[in-house]
Amino acid sequence: MKPEFTAHNIVLDDGTQTKPESGQTLDRTPWFEATRRVFELAFPGDRSRVRVLDVGCLEGGYSVELARLGFDVTGLEVRESNRPAIELYRSMGFAPVAVRRNYYSQPSEDALVFRKDGLSEDGIQS
Repeated sequence: MKPEFTAHNIVLDDGTQTKPESGQTLDRTPWFEATRRVFELAFPGDRSRVRVLDVGCLEGGYSVELARLGFDVTGLEVRESNRPAIELYRSMGFAPVAVRRNYYSQPSEDALVFRKDGLSEDGIQS
């Protein structure tokens, strides 16, 4: 089962897309292409020591793509019901650290906030 994202169409490692009906993957949108160019110009070479905090990231689309570019991404959020996406983030080394109550609308739902710095599920706040 693939993640059911509401905001971004991300190509997963196995080639499937999270929101194929949107027609364009996040990494090919003009907005992300511009973001990638800015980050590549600002941080040439090894990016593994550059920590990026993605706040208000709409289920982590930019976080995932920036991590793929080699950046140390520190945060993202996801709908609490999106178990496949949660497993994807865990497989990339992210761990839940907080809950944002009623963060999403249509339908109203809590968001889980993840960080990539070795924290465990015990860090969840209500």
